[in-house]
Amino acid sequence: PAEMLGANPWTVYARAYNPEYDDNVGTLIHWGTKWANGANAALNLDDHANGAYQHWYADAAYNPLPTPGVWHDIVLTYDGNIEILYVDGVVNGEPAQRTLNIGDGAAANILSFTLGADRDNENNLTGSIAKIQAYPRALTAQEVQNLIAGNTAGLPTPLLNLDASNLPEGELTQWTSTGSVNATFNPVNIPPSVRPTVVEIE
Repeated sequence: PAEMLGANPWTVYARAYNPEYDDNVGTLIHWGTKWANGANAALNLDDHANGAYQHWYADAAYNPLPTPGVWHDIVLTYDGNIEILYVDGVVNGEPAQRTLNIGDGAAANILSFTLGADRDNENNLTGSIAKIQAYPRALTAQEVQNLIAGNTAGLPTPLLNLDASNLPEGELTQWTSTGSVNATFNPVNIPPSVRPTVVEIE
């Protein structure tokens, strides 16, 4: 969606699990384009130097690193100038000024969200995703706390809203967002499997 491109403000939230880190990037969600400074956007969960988020410049590692083998609520929020990463409701690392041009002028119809890997099917996550949401504005620290607690009162309608608790258990052949953007995700390689409340990606 246009709201997630250029220098527009946004927030991305993921509840995710990585059983162990292996110096990979472990992408949770990717959008935008690669190979241009500030045009890339990815939220990750791993211990790589770029294992928190990537923009093809000024990428970041977690500091401190979230404990592997534990579920984490990860929120990345950008107000058009300052980017803040939260892990389990606590600011992780230093908030940083960012000049972004996500998509780098590419037509919106050639861009897409990708889950569990980047758009080139690299930087794959080995783990589970329980929830992914994207909002068309930055969230305050209190709103981040509310979001993690499941209190979305006062928040805008999410652009992307994926909740694994609504999925039947077994092999996942399609995952459809209930957000305002018409988004349906289809497996590329090995279909992920749904266990109670999670999507497990191998």
